[in-house]
Amino acid sequence: MDALSGIVTTWKSNDISRADIWSLAAMVGSEMTQAQRDFSLDYVGRIDCEDTGRECFDDNSNIQECRQDLGDSRALPDANLLTHEILEFFSNNFGFTAQETVALMGAHSIGTASQENSGFNGPVGWDNTNYFLDNDYYKMLIGGDPSKSNPRELEDLIEFAPGWTQQTIVNSGDIPDRIQWNRDQTQDTARIISLNTDIGLARDLSGRMDSDGEVSCNFKNPTPRCPVATQTLDIMTTYRYDEEKFLEDFESVLKKMIIAGYDAETELTYVSPSLFSTVDLPKISVAQASYESGQAVRLTVENPDGDRVWIAIRRHDI
Repeated sequence: MDALSGIVTTWKSNDISRADIWSLAAMVGSEMTQAQRDFSLDYVGRIDCEDTGRECFDDNSNIQECRQDLGDSRALPDANLLTHEILEFFSNNFGFTAQETVALMGAHSIGTASQENSGFNGPVGWDNTNYFLDNDYYKMLIGGDPSKSNPRELEDLIEFAPGWTQQTIVNSGDIPDRIQWNRDQTQDTARIISLNTDIGLARDLSGRMDSDGEVSCNFKNPTPRCPVATQTLDIMTTYRYDEEKFLEDFESVLKKMIIAGYDAETELTYVSPSLFSTVDLPKISVAQASYESGQAVRLTVENPDGDRVWIAIRRHDI
């Protein structure tokens, strides 16, 4: 919120609210972390919380003055929700289908987890490409034998998936100890993480998780192996093998989320993408190259007009 305060001060008006600008930031952030799709903001007219005329409440249900950092107190989804519970949460609060929920969870493809904020220790995030919105999140949870013509056979989805091991993260102060899953990697490499909600999209942990989040079965080996999450495994597999489909569905559900609570046709105003375009963008060229590990790479950019240039270098682990 602090990073956007200057933009809000400059652009907030009778037509564009702070909530609209925050929603636009979500779309811009999604667009800038991948190069395949344009994420547009389709509607404006959201009402800032202090202008709704409703009372706001803190975590203890005490009435507080509404402001940009204090709206209605809402329960966030717990990190230990089971498969059916995470689906119920997003269905009850946003009207999402199972497919929409699995697509939205792909947001974990970007970002990290800070122990001082959440109690989870994930300095490199949930997958190998945490600066890019891609389907690597699903590749960390769903396997498949690349030597077969049909790599999606059920046993291969399990057997060829990465290995995951539970770890207890000991915290202090008001943050309780946490249970997270770490992917087994080399000793000198920071481990990517999953939470029980992430694991629950691939494995059914029902009846196998205690109140602290510790799970009594294993993701893959050794036995006992957690059973597959039948409600979501097929959707996870689709996104694991089809990044374009994931991005298409992610954009759709993100747009649905940021208009939740409104009737878009009667309560919001449709806008064309040009509303937020204030400059003519230069032509964008994309170059692809492959190189061996250890090789130096030199990138030369000609920029005679002095426009800002965005450069993204993406690593693929084969």
